Amino acid sequence: MEYIISTNDRYNSVEIKFSAKPDETTRDALKALKFRWNRKLGLWYGFATVEAVRKALEGGNATEPEQPQQKPVKPATRPNKPDQEHIRIYWNGLKIDGGKLIKCGYSLNNSRQQSGEAVTIYADGYGAQLPRDLLPVVNETDSYTDYFDTDRATISPDHPLYKYFKYAAVKSAIRDLSRHADYCKKQMEQGTVRNSAYYADELKRTEERLTAYAAEKDPGQPTASDLAEIDRQRTEAENARREAEHRAELEERERVLRQRTEGREYIEKVMEQYPIKTGEPVVEIPFSESPAFASWTQSRDKVRMELIHNADGSTETKTIIEEPRRRLLLSVKAAEIVLDHFDKLKALEHRGYDKTDFVITWTEPGETEESRYEGRYDLGDRDGGLIAHIRNLAQWYLTHDAFGHVKPEPETESEQTKLADWLETFCGPNQETA
Repeated sequence: MEYIISTNDRYNSVEIKFSAKPDETTRDALKALKFRWNRKLGLWYGFATVEAVRKALEGGNATEPEQPQQKPVKPATRPNKPDQEHIRIYWNGLKIDGGKLIKCGYSLNNSRQQSGEAVTIYADGYGAQLPRDLLPVVNETDSYTDYFDTDRATISPDHPLYKYFKYAAVKSAIRDLSRHADYCKKQMEQGTVRNSAYYADELKRTEERLTAYAAEKDPGQPTASDLAEIDRQRTEAENARREAEHRAELEERERVLRQRTEGREYIEKVMEQYPIKTGEPVVEIPFSESPAFASWTQSRDKVRMELIHNADGSTETKTIIEEPRRRLLLSVKAAEIVLDHFDKLKALEHRGYDKTDFVITWTEPGETEESRYEGRYDLGDRDGGLIAHIRNLAQWYLTHDAFGHVKPEPETESEQTKLADWLETFCGPNQETA
């Protein structure tokens, strides 16, 4: 009885195939090595070494025939390719690391972003992607509007892969122009005299372009130095971007600090020139996005914690305010000047608006309870000052409800209009301080 011993690289096992059923002694020897019988494949398999299997089978009648010389098996995996073959560019697409062809279309000097020479690469097919580590890929897909765009990239002559993509675009254009030339010739043969003259001119222009394209030299395929140059350019661009971002952060920080210092000085001068008088309304600015009010709106109470020992032996913690936070309290005249001033400055920046809350408090004659009006002034909207802001808001609510719907019957008078008229008696012409 003969047998064949082979190895299974997939499972790292040893397989034995007999010409007939082995005797009981041979089977016992295999079982001692923990070999098992595979009925489907008709062989014994286990994980002992080939030498151990041969020694176990020496006591039986099985003999191993001479193994024929086998041809070397080629490796299943593709050998590593050099760096210059990372990308290969053809007239109809490109390949990355020898993978599947990514179909592409090309366009010469057809970029709105480029004023000079340029090549635009378009990924052809749904889901096709261009290599983002080599090309400046743009994709404007917007899934929210159910709109899907394909990858595209526009490169200029300063890109290391420009000459390769340009040649691929030329080869693609030659194929299209050749078909167009054949079409023109066919029309000249079959068409009328008038059409023949038109297609003769079209054929002449097509052949001139073919002649110009045929002079383009084949640059071959990208090399390792081209890929290294792409990495260098990308690193340089990233460093420049970070430097510009850091410079913009420093400029923004300087702008905020300058506005904070100059704003505090301006507000303090206006407060000194127009102080709060007894019996007049008081305007407080508790919050503002403008840096000019930060010295007050970002102020906090300075507190300390003190441990109190009670007579019964217990203890408790008491919070003591050593220095209260600064509150920006203005007279009506000062608030009118300050808000109008920073409203105009913000509008000149063209940087949106700064939300600013204000609270007006006063006590009616003969009353002990304080009245209160709260609102929000958007610096940068050019409302024209505190009183004009309240008056404009009052006019809006005369014709609209709280949800912005037009009222069927507009009102003719509102409490806000009365408040604006009353506040106007506490300030003269709205002129800023020098």
